[in-house]
Amino acid sequence: RNLGGFTMLKTGRAKIDSRQKIDLSRRTCKELKLDALVIVGGDDSNTNAAFLAQEMFDDGIQVIGVPKTIDGDIQVRDDNGHLLCAVSFGFHTAARAFANAIAGLSNDASSDIKYYHVCKVMGRVASHLALEVALQAHPNITVIGEDLVDFVDEERMGKARRDGTTDYTAYGMTLRHLSRIICEGIVKRAAVGKNYGVIVIPEGVLEFINEVEVFIMKLNTIIAEYNRTRDRDFHSAFPSLEQKLEFLHRLAQRSRDDASFKLWNTRDEDLFNDLPEFFQEGLLTERDSHGNFQFSQIHTERVLMGLVHDYLNILKEKGRYKLGIRRDYVVKTLRKSGLDPERYGPAIFQNYGDGDYLLTKGSIISAKTLRQELERAGLLQPQDPLPAAVEGIYKKTVPSFKTQEHFYGYDGRGNDPTRFDCIYTYNLGLTAFSLIANGATGQMTAIRNLERSFAEWEPIGIPIAPLMHLEDRKGKLALVLEKALVDLGSVAFNVFKAHQALWLAAGPGEDHFRRPGPIRCDGNDEDRPITLMLNALTAPPRS
Repeated sequence: RNLGGFTMLKTGRAKIDSRQKIDLSRRTCKELKLDALVIVGGDDSNTNAAFLAQEMFDDGIQVIGVPKTIDGDIQVRDDNGHLLCAVSFGFHTAARAFANAIAGLSNDASSDIKYYHVCKVMGRVASHLALEVALQAHPNITVIGEDLVDFVDEERMGKARRDGTTDYTAYGMTLRHLSRIICEGIVKRAAVGKNYGVIVIPEGVLEFINEVEVFIMKLNTIIAEYNRTRDRDFHSAFPSLEQKLEFLHRLAQRSRDDASFKLWNTRDEDLFNDLPEFFQEGLLTERDSHGNFQFSQIHTERVLMGLVHDYLNILKEKGRYKLGIRRDYVVKTLRKSGLDPERYGPAIFQNYGDGDYLLTKGSIISAKTLRQELERAGLLQPQDPLPAAVEGIYKKTVPSFKTQEHFYGYDGRGNDPTRFDCIYTYNLGLTAFSLIANGATGQMTAIRNLERSFAEWEPIGIPIAPLMHLEDRKGKLALVLEKALVDLGSVAFNVFKAHQALWLAAGPGEDHFRRPGPIRCDGNDEDRPITLMLNALTAPPRS
């Protein structure tokens, strides 16, 4: 009790999704003479609980589910908007563990001032962990997947309006545009001498990118259809990436000969071939036992950062990505070399008369263009060597973008639990026993009023069946527990949005990193998830 991980029960990925598995489960429960079965897990596990409860009802075997997922995507409200299950257990522990680790990287980034730490945090479908980590640690840039869904490129829209046309590509976020948004933050920080920082992205952010989502849906259908109509598994039949690409090529050729075949066409093939090889391999990776696309197997951060690297190089060539340099350093260095700062400064820097951090002119993108500016200002003759002090100053304004990648995943559930999770989990166990003792089945345990004092906590059971919806699994529609995404209208998300510019810290002065501090399980610490506490501020009144 009160330890991380699941060392007593272990974990599994088995899905009870066939008549044979259900019959085996029933037989096992009868052989063990079980009165009830408690299933601890996420959306798939609680879906299993609902179906097993129905199948074993006539046998008198009760089945109860317990919400356990560090993704935080099990949340339930009643018809009036009141929270019944605000968060699954394990979420707070993982979020605090990740936030502490990322706070450590923030300290390191501020110390060596030469790396961007790119942190991918778990969250295959929802960005709850990324949001909680952002509120806990204040990284410079955090991407929330749900925030990308309804994105409209206003710049493209404006151009289309002026041209009297409709630009359909202006709707929906693309990988390229997301990389440019990240670049914008990096360029702003560089302008004040901060060529380092921390970037947080959710594991499943690609699912919110239109072009990637289409690829995933099409490839899921292709793989599922192949498995359904052949005796061999797709991944066994085509073990190498080259063989998989050849199969897709044949499908694209088929689309040319058969106008009714639209699943994979030549345009799909061209776009797919433009992707990096490791990304292609990731998109074609084997689906998990539930038929889910395995986002953790794709180096999301590498895909994005590859595009960021490329665009930053373009911005550097255009003279827009520059490292700001302190005015007092420039003045001191020039004077030490016998050069007049008031003559050389305006010739080199675009904002010499304004600000503590100086940026070289947009035209200065190399030592050659630097020399041209000095010659134009009459400070250098063609035969004169470039002053060493000036060349040294220039080199300090040329940014070098370096990254270190980190992934925070299932290690979060093995961390020492927070006091909140210890108390919460213990009471979920008591609730499960109480439901069983009172004859309930097919229900999920929950504690209402988690954001309030412990005396106001209310243990309840929630029928699981009404929480399910149809979802595509292995090319077929299946009933599963509906995942809860980040609510863009919530207080927590709006607090995050309101602080994005502050946490980017694209101005002189210190960064706004936050250090959550160590996890403590003693004393009267009332530490709870920040998202839980913020969202409770506008919770509808209880009837």
